[in-house]
Amino acid sequence: MATQDEPAQVETPITSGIIDVETHSTNDTHWIQPAPPFHGEVPQTGGCESTPGSASWFSSDFTTLPSSFTTTDTDLLTGTGTVEESSPNDNEPEKDLGSGYGVRGDKASPVLETHLVSCDDNRIVRQIGTVLSGSLQHDYLIKHYNSHVAELLLPLSHSDNPFRNIYLSTAMEGLLHYDLHMGTSKEMAYKALYQSLLASAAYHRWQCNTQDHIYRELGAKYRYHSIQSLQAAVAQVPATANYQTLMLAVLSLVTIGVLSGEADDFRIHIQAASELRALRSQWKLISHSSRRLNEIGAFLALLSDTTSFEPSPSPWSSNDQSNPESWTLRSSECYAFTYGITPTITMAINETCRLYRHLARFKLESKSLPDDFLQACEELGNLLQSWRFESEDITGISIGDGFTLSVFSCYAKAWHGAALIYYYTLIQGFERADLIREVDDVGEYMLNAEDLKSASKNSWQGNSMAPITWPAFIASCNAVRHRRGIWEQWWKRVLCYNLGNMSKQWDLVQKIWGSLDEAEDKGIWLSWAEAYDIHGINVLLV
Repeated sequence: MATQDEPAQVETPITSGIIDVETHSTNDTHWIQPAPPFHGEVPQTGGCESTPGSASWFSSDFTTLPSSFTTTDTDLLTGTGTVEESSPNDNEPEKDLGSGYGVRGDKASPVLETHLVSCDDNRIVRQIGTVLSGSLQHDYLIKHYNSHVAELLLPLSHSDNPFRNIYLSTAMEGLLHYDLHMGTSKEMAYKALYQSLLASAAYHRWQCNTQDHIYRELGAKYRYHSIQSLQAAVAQVPATANYQTLMLAVLSLVTIGVLSGEADDFRIHIQAASELRALRSQWKLISHSSRRLNEIGAFLALLSDTTSFEPSPSPWSSNDQSNPESWTLRSSECYAFTYGITPTITMAINETCRLYRHLARFKLESKSLPDDFLQACEELGNLLQSWRFESEDITGISIGDGFTLSVFSCYAKAWHGAALIYYYTLIQGFERADLIREVDDVGEYMLNAEDLKSASKNSWQGNSMAPITWPAFIASCNAVRHRRGIWEQWWKRVLCYNLGNMSKQWDLVQKIWGSLDEAEDKGIWLSWAEAYDIHGINVLLV
């Protein structure tokens, strides 16, 4: 893919999707409130109220379409437009993207390719090559998701890729075995997931060439319909009745924001997923797929917490068990290949967040710090300073795969360095001038990972695995003025992945640098966390 040094920054043509959201305890089963149906896309539910187990999450009234959508866009959505209108143009960065789709000048029948599907044991995903949805546009977008988006969303290529093996496989299962035009809760849950994948593919296709505005419009429209279908799905039965499919649909809304760079509502979706998990927190025997989704949701919740600098709502306790997902974070076996992080550093970041929230509460209440709190802070620092990659018990990464292990080693060490910076700044109050070596080290590890991928014999693979940005963002924000070159190089380099969220983060990093420099020029010390809050821009660091 061609690098985009300055990707277009545009405003989303629709509202963020959710407006007023109330806070509920994890025992509250009313976590999504159905909205009025949308002109036949969502089945009429009359005046039916939420059933027990439905919720107050989606509270917006989506009774009208965004005004920015044109008649042509509506035709494309419903399949009345021609494939020519929605096919890649000649400037498509990936030349084979539209092959087999009846693109301009191609008289071949619209059949999906299958050679890029790497999951030989996943029969449903392999049927993408032989089963059509009935819409050329849908087939094109699903092929793009399968061939490009699914691989892009993992930092390491892996046979257990959840974005293909679970997200796409489940969506295709719904397409093949259920009538998505029916209005039952199960069908609407499948439909919500399917539409969210279409939105993800459309947004990524737009990011590949921001001149193709039709894909942005399609992405916004499919996202809109996904939310509508999700609302309808929970209007009829308890949310846990279709647990796995609903969880997939909710988490897919987070993915849409990562690809588009336009949605600021990721915390609402992540919180909804957390509340849905809480409804089954006592379940011991669950499927591999549900466990994997719970692990992904818990980690996304942790990443969201790392940029939420709020004081703890509860008093300090050294035996605090207020985060029921700590066990999920600790026991996961997928974080190595899904996020490039080790178990020890995952729990260290989680503990840093917990200690910071209590520290903020102590300061807010002007209370002295208890000794057991000070002890916990010191022990966390000891753990981070004594960490060694070789001592980690890595699961999910094949020792025999030298390339993957080398890239993972770079990522894991970058996560550790950034976790140290995060701890030093939030807990110990270090200034940026004290962290030059740590910031530079993270930069070297992140650049080395990109170099390894570029030099890989499987060049297509190297270009598809986008890095997780948390280590880079944390380190970048703490780079002193005269040592930011390595980070300018890294951020501009990774824009080639065409992820809107990366462009958004790079833009925010530069804004934070500007605020820090301005404060420094005035003799004012400003922390990176304070600068982050000043701009009021929320980003999910993936």
